[in-house]
Amino acid sequence: MTSENATTEFPIPNALTQDTFNRLADGLLASTPLPIRLDLDLGGLPAAISTNSAALHAKLAEYLHPFLRDDDHTPLLHIAAIESEPVRLGLKYTQRRPDPGKKVKEEWVRFLYSRIVHKTKTEMTFFVSAKYNIVAGPCLENWDQVVNYLNFRFLNAKISLGGVLCHASALAVDEAGLMLAGLAGRGKSSLALSMMRDEDVDFISNDRAVITPAEDGPFLFGSTKLPRVNPGTIVNNEHLHKLLTPEEFIQFKSIPEKQLWDFEHKYDASIEKCFGPGRQRLAAHLTAIAILTWNRTNDPAQILPVKLEDNPHLLDALIKQPGIFIDQDGQNLPDTDFFTHEDYLRTFGDTPVYEIAGGVDFEGAGKELREELVIKAKELREAKPQAQPEPAAHSDE
Repeated sequence: MTSENATTEFPIPNALTQDTFNRLADGLLASTPLPIRLDLDLGGLPAAISTNSAALHAKLAEYLHPFLRDDDHTPLLHIAAIESEPVRLGLKYTQRRPDPGKKVKEEWVRFLYSRIVHKTKTEMTFFVSAKYNIVAGPCLENWDQVVNYLNFRFLNAKISLGGVLCHASALAVDEAGLMLAGLAGRGKSSLALSMMRDEDVDFISNDRAVITPAEDGPFLFGSTKLPRVNPGTIVNNEHLHKLLTPEEFIQFKSIPEKQLWDFEHKYDASIEKCFGPGRQRLAAHLTAIAILTWNRTNDPAQILPVKLEDNPHLLDALIKQPGIFIDQDGQNLPDTDFFTHEDYLRTFGDTPVYEIAGGVDFEGAGKELREELVIKAKELREAKPQAQPEPAAHSDE
């Protein structure tokens, strides 16, 4: 894992002392009591969000409902969400390089082992460090950014275990996980939600995943962020029809299919509301990787075994460099190459990889991929040590 220098237009700032960061964080926390807490189970990791806003708590509880818990475990990941006016810290921020064709939306201050990030449009401020995870500003208005921050910090914890960040969706049957990757617009979310029609398929992640190494094979972790789908996906999946009003459904159904798939309007697809409770979780064994290269033609879909070491262009579709909210104790820097091809190949190990080529066929490809997961799930169950029966008690009579 490496980091390279950023451009001269958007330089990496010099690091301020960690004591300055700690003093600012402690002062912010001391200024506002956070009596309301939301407890979560993120793939086995106890987490919590504390806030001073009942309305924010209610909004987050609704969105994160599949991950709520009510036990008394001490959270290993704790987010402080402070509803307030925009926070003014008197710091000199450095602009972060925007995506091509986009405006600057983030600026930051670098400290020795941490950073403070300011969103220029929403006026949200984020403290990013191993000890402090603070979101401050108009949180209720921008509650989705609180969710995003929670997900980034969860994935950051898994990267700390030697994991690599992937641009991918993910599903699982029992303990067998599948990661779906591909270039933008190839239908990762649409394929994932099509496969969810089978009741033994669970949703793991949309758009981001971390793969960690383990003795019994790599492990897959997802995020709580719901998939955002276009009308083409909704109209062609009966489980998603409830996302539209009757008027919208009639309108979109009348649009030619090719034009419908290019429609830019997006809808949040609640897994729980569309597919029922218990269908969303955050962890599974990684047992297969599928990379979509197909196109919207009348050709049949082809599922082709490939080796990533021989197809670096396919590996590039999976790679996601850490952004500004994944800090690794300040070791990685925004907009730099932290992960290498070798990191991914080493972490994936012997995991089977498939290229999904030819024409788009969600039903056909999904059926074959699910069958692969069912086989892998059976293998994982059979590989588990069997519990030994208790020896019979001997009578003294």
